[in-house]
Amino acid sequence: MRRVVAALFVLAGGCAAAATQVPEDASARALSGAPVALTGAVTGDPTNACATPLRVPSSRITLTLVRSQSGRGDYRPDPVDAYGMRVTELLRVDCRSGRVIGAVRA
Repeated sequence: MRRVVAALFVLAGGCAAAATQVPEDASARALSGAPVALTGAVTGDPTNACATPLRVPSSRITLTLVRSQSGRGDYRPDPVDAYGMRVTELLRVDCRSGRVIGAVRA
């Protein structure tokens, strides 16, 4: 019984680690037509929290935060193909500066 419980803990820990993996900035794909920066992303929050949702008035695109880590936010655009993005990608934004980094895998 102890072995079964131990195996379940190992399995659960592996699943949790895989679920929280966030792609590195270096893997981001450059996007044509994406803004250089999103001023609404900068909250001034000392915890580097990312604002959500973001609206890009010039294009009527809405960005919804999916995940964030270390002051970076990954947003799903509406419409999903905004800026030439793929359905399997999210828009990476540096929430400290508002700088758009590029498209990362979801």
